[in-house]
Amino acid sequence: MLQLTEYQPKSYLHWLHRSRDFRRIMYRQTLDRTTKAKTLLFVLRLISLLMLILTVWLTVFAIKELQPVYFIVSIVLIVSYPFVLAYGLLIALYIGYVAVQQPKQKRLKRSAAGKLAKHPAAHRIAIVGSYGKTTAKEILKAVLGQTYNVAATPGNMNTEIGISRFIMSLSGEEEVLIFEYGEEEVGDISRLAAFTKPSLAIITGASAAHMDTFGSLENVVATLREIEADVPADKIYVNADSPLLEDIGEPTRRYSQLGIGEWRTHQIKSSLNGTSFILKNKAKSLSINTKLIGNHLVGVCSAVCTVALSLGMRPKDIESAFKKVKPFEHRMQPYKLYGATIIDDTYNGNIEGMKAGLKLLKQAKSVGRKIYITPGLVEQGSLEKPIHIDLGVQIAQVADVVVLMQNSVTPYILEGLDRSDFSGELLCVDNPLEFYQNLDKFILKNDIVLMQNDWTDNYS
Repeated sequence: MLQLTEYQPKSYLHWLHRSRDFRRIMYRQTLDRTTKAKTLLFVLRLISLLMLILTVWLTVFAIKELQPVYFIVSIVLIVSYPFVLAYGLLIALYIGYVAVQQPKQKRLKRSAAGKLAKHPAAHRIAIVGSYGKTTAKEILKAVLGQTYNVAATPGNMNTEIGISRFIMSLSGEEEVLIFEYGEEEVGDISRLAAFTKPSLAIITGASAAHMDTFGSLENVVATLREIEADVPADKIYVNADSPLLEDIGEPTRRYSQLGIGEWRTHQIKSSLNGTSFILKNKAKSLSINTKLIGNHLVGVCSAVCTVALSLGMRPKDIESAFKKVKPFEHRMQPYKLYGATIIDDTYNGNIEGMKAGLKLLKQAKSVGRKIYITPGLVEQGSLEKPIHIDLGVQIAQVADVVVLMQNSVTPYILEGLDRSDFSGELLCVDNPLEFYQNLDKFILKNDIVLMQNDWTDNYS
């Protein structure tokens, strides 16, 4: 569980304090036996051995000397054993961090900063936002990669350490570098921007995310706006479809489903097979065809088009590149299963993305059932209840069948469904892993199934 919470003591302690049954911890994830994990396991075993030796010695001594107090101490040691391990783990982690990891990370960041300062890449692009970052990054990488040597931070390597490791992997021949920034608290974007020094940025959207650390939506927006201190206003592209960003950025750099600046979208067509549209200004036009699904992606695709043009790409190369772009893993990724269409959006972790998915499900043409599966959202702070009630209301307007993974937010989604008089089939699942593993037994031919978000074991 410490590993699942990314070795963050605060998150680990939150899980520890609310857990009641330590016999049931791992539902879906298992321990990845990294060097750090093996070291901590060794420490736990050493503590266990020492406690065993001490308990046996105290018991033997108590018998020989007829000292009841030593029996009591032995019993206390036995009862406290799991707690000693649980908290002793943090002590070992802290010692390891101060003695080994912190110095190592400082060296890594210094080396990465030095290497990046000498890197010849003409363009450095920062991707920031509460949602949609990875999708925007991958689209941008695929399109610009048609013409340029492009490197982008892989997966979720969006922290200072992750980005440092990415920089150290660069060959020095890249012409464009794309950095995805992660943000969990005020100041994160400023630190990452000062480190990577971007020349262009895309703000993909703002919504309730990491509310346990941000505390308010105002802090979320303020953190995203930190990029304005490091990138010129005319080089910041902002998602105008995100209501919380309505007063950010120059008008010519605000993108939406309607287009961006003088570039307007026409003939938008979207299905479960892909999305197409025409992007026009007074003198030019681009015909975009992609396997990506959902009208909500038209805006960011339009922004990528204009970024590519500003970097000197030819229109025909941009069009060719988009034809090669396919849905990314677990992000609105459709596939067939026994005649049903499954849309895997389980990496989605924000309400705006869930609304976009529900809109797609509503518009999808189907002769079968429309099935919606979700556990809900994590880290919504004080907005947890209203967000999930609203989610339930919206689900009720779209789905024929609703499957909820039983957890702490399930009652709120149910309240939303009840408010909308949902009359379809409802199923609450206690064992998500078993359900997903047997999904083929639940679906029917021609069903459309949308699976959104995941709920890791460290959340109740």
